[in-house]
Amino acid sequence: MTDRVKNLIQRRQKAFASGDKCIFNKLRNQVIYEIKKAKHSHNINKVKYLQKTEPGKWHKEIRSFANMNKSNPTIHVPGVDPVDHVAVSNAINKQLASFSQVQQPLNCDELPAYLPSKDPPPQFQPWEIYGDLKKVSVSKAGGPDNIPQKVLKEFAYELSSPVTDIINTSLQEGVVPSQWKQANVIPLPKTTLTN
Repeated sequence: MTDRVKNLIQRRQKAFASGDKCIFNKLRNQVIYEIKKAKHSHNINKVKYLQKTEPGKWHKEIRSFANMNKSNPTIHVPGVDPVDHVAVSNAINKQLASFSQVQQPLNCDELPAYLPSKDPPPQFQPWEIYGDLKKVSVSKAGGPDNIPQKVLKEFAYELSSPVTDIINTSLQEGVVPSQWKQANVIPLPKTTLTN
């Protein structure tokens, strides 16, 4: 909101209060034009700059324009105090786990045998894994192993060989390491935007 727009709005309101329709219409159109011009100038000067140089701040600006500022969501689970976040998380986890616990476990003896396969499993090379580790985004949170993403990226060269061995062995044996099956899951509540 520029000083010129504020001044025009005050003059427009005075014209409206005095009943002078001709001046009111003229000032109303000027206010609309000046607001559009100010928005355009703001987008070019500030938001476009942030979009190119600092995407994180750009995202915050967009969220503030859309009135989507982060607030602490409250998740209501029947029979659980919403303030006790651990109890809420455990209740949600228990409910989700109950769906898979109803199913009968798979009997590996009754499954069709596809091994040994005619084709050997795919093999990865250390430079492929190195390329993937270098692409890790340091702005994202780490997994349940609590290894920071920055460490994975900075030590991509040193880690590429052992990680390649683990992946190739996993593919060859048909077994995924149990640690790789774990993840940090954060339930997000369904919320509505308010104006």
